[in-house]
Amino acid sequence: MRQRLYSLAVLVTLIALLAGGEARAAGKVKTGYPFTKPPAEALEVLARLKRLTIGDFAFTADEVALFADAKDGRLDQHSFAEAALIASAVTDAAKRKAYLARIDALEAEARKVTADAKTPYEKGDKLLRWLHSKEGPMANGYKTEQTDLAVLLDTGTYNCVSSATLYNILGRRLGLELRAVEIPRHVFSVLDDGGKHIDVETTCAAGFDPARNEAARKELKEKKDITYSRERPDDAREVGELGLAAIISYNQGVHLLDEKRFAEALVANFRALGIDRQSPSAAQNATAAFAKWAEAFSGEGKYADALEVLETGLVLAPKDETFQNNRKATWVHWAEAAMDAGKNEATLKIVQQVVEVDRDRLGYLTQEWAKKAYAKGKEARAKEVLTLLVKQFPNRSEVRDALQGHVHRLVETPRDAGKYEDALGVIEGHSDLLTKEETRDLVRSVYDKWAQSFEKKGDWQGAVDIYAKGLKRIPKDEHLVNNAEAIWDSWAKTYMDKKKDWAGAIAIYEKGLKQFPDSSVFKNNIEYCRHQLKKPASAAAR
Repeated sequence: MRQRLYSLAVLVTLIALLAGGEARAAGKVKTGYPFTKPPAEALEVLARLKRLTIGDFAFTADEVALFADAKDGRLDQHSFAEAALIASAVTDAAKRKAYLARIDALEAEARKVTADAKTPYEKGDKLLRWLHSKEGPMANGYKTEQTDLAVLLDTGTYNCVSSATLYNILGRRLGLELRAVEIPRHVFSVLDDGGKHIDVETTCAAGFDPARNEAARKELKEKKDITYSRERPDDAREVGELGLAAIISYNQGVHLLDEKRFAEALVANFRALGIDRQSPSAAQNATAAFAKWAEAFSGEGKYADALEVLETGLVLAPKDETFQNNRKATWVHWAEAAMDAGKNEATLKIVQQVVEVDRDRLGYLTQEWAKKAYAKGKEARAKEVLTLLVKQFPNRSEVRDALQGHVHRLVETPRDAGKYEDALGVIEGHSDLLTKEETRDLVRSVYDKWAQSFEKKGDWQGAVDIYAKGLKRIPKDEHLVNNAEAIWDSWAKTYMDKKKDWAGAIAIYEKGLKQFPDSSVFKNNIEYCRHQLKKPASAAAR
């Protein structure tokens, strides 16, 4: 089988998704057991999810015994063949005994076939060719997903994992120094021949030392879609008996995950980790099983179930960023779904829960909820939502910022369309939610835009009249006073700059002083204009 990993990618904004691919970290696969409890105890934690699935989260006594034997990284109480059969889910001792007897018989045949081999190299080649022969146990051909040793013995079909497993079991019994190499999407065997490493592509009868056999390389590519290379990728991992047996369970987990049998996939991957704690593939796919199971529940709108899966994952891996981010994303999706349903009280409770796990999400949720409410019921619905949030989170700046942003957008539409009274009406309608300063800022923006509309037409009187209206609404407002004075000054300068009509400029400034009698700018400019009037005409013109 072309094995693969599920790589985890976290949504930067809101959602974390999983995509098929290879797991890499700085060019190398992460190794090490990432969970806080050993595999057998991890299944006890998983038992809390029993209501969400069919079947049991439990290992048999024989599986637990194998894990204990494998804990130190080698097998003392179990043979390689027995470990591979347990990894293939043959947990019934009587059935396993029958399979072991068949393997013993294959060993006897293999000894006969390789009896005349004079070197390990020759023996390894003969063994592989016999396995693929009409009389051999792998006579019925390659099947991509056939990873189990027991199924190989029953059907004669195989993939890279099951064929490498049987080849290594028999080869090691014949005295060959065999290991295996795990690379993304593939496994092959390696013979140590007096310090020289010989690759063995066990899915092909001519796959012994394919570096020397072009026909074998061609067959691997055309019939098995396997591209052979003597170069090892950065994330290649050499494994012994335990590692190869674990890959059987890991591959079962891959198939189960593809079939959305998430609970079974978790069991398969934890079985793999019980056999080989250092398996990066099984560790990553166990994490993927949690995440994809939660994603499936979320996609069905079963957000509580999705969160229960992720919370269980966090019990076993509390620092896992995928679980942490997916939990946050699931809460947000749940809140958004409640918003879409128009259930304000339910949404508020969910938003409170979101803020407990992701404090920084409140501003986004406030903005989105107001936007969705407005789309459903215009401003009355949006204001109802904002009122709830301001009451619930009175001291949170994100809520106030989102509130201001929402009202600002509402004001912008009529204001920019020249409907200034309507824009002021929007502000008035939200004054109970806005602070005095927030209200002032919005009112100022409307009067500024309104006055500018007159200024652009050269209607200076219209512009100063607008600021006069604004100052009736907000008396002595420094912003409006400054801008109104600036309009009077700009109006007067139309007389000064081109016409040199100093008397006309003085008349404008004097009108301005009636509105702003304390303006030092107006007074100083009047004195300047009078000074210019006293100059001879030719000098004043300069």
